[in-house]
Amino acid sequence: MNGRELHLNLHNFLRHIDSIKDTLPMTMLLLEPYHKKANEKFTKFIEDNVDEIEDEDGEKAIAVKYEQAKVFETLSKNSEISALASKIIPESLFVSLISQYDAFLNRLFRALFDIRPEYLNSSERNLNFSQLVEFTSIENAREYIIEKEIETILRKSHTDHFEYLETKLSMSLRKDLPIWKNIHRNYRAKKLVRSL
Repeated sequence: MNGRELHLNLHNFLRHIDSIKDTLPMTMLLLEPYHKKANEKFTKFIEDNVDEIEDEDGEKAIAVKYEQAKVFETLSKNSEISALASKIIPESLFVSLISQYDAFLNRLFRALFDIRPEYLNSSERNLNFSQLVEFTSIENAREYIIEKEIETILRKSHTDHFEYLETKLSMSLRKDLPIWKNIHRNYRAKKLVRSL
């Protein structure tokens, strides 16, 4: 991989995250009228067909005529699904952002190992003889080690990714990055919560 391919990797990553960013408001805009209509139908049905009753223990419940029970269930389900969609869609798109970032990093690390194969020299990845004989060439063994090295790096935190890159590239990537303080603060807060 050369400089042009590194540029293309970054370009594609930025286009993908811009696409995800633009998808959220469009999707929510389309979902809003559906959610509103589902709630209005359910609310009207409740007003017209549901009675509130109190049992002998003083607990309040609702009563629906038997012939209206199926309609009640359908309208309730539609209202709940549209409300869940409003919650799930932003969460799903956030997961997509993380997936795009991980894919970008995967390609970036692969490019670094292609451009600077000596970075693999410090890898602690070992192959025993039985594993080695399964490969048809040294290139296949090298690919296997690269894959395993990238997997190991990607399993670490985003802070560790930056530290790894800074060490390998001998350059600071976070020094004048204003958003890093927020990222690092959030990361430390999550780590603290997990330890409690």
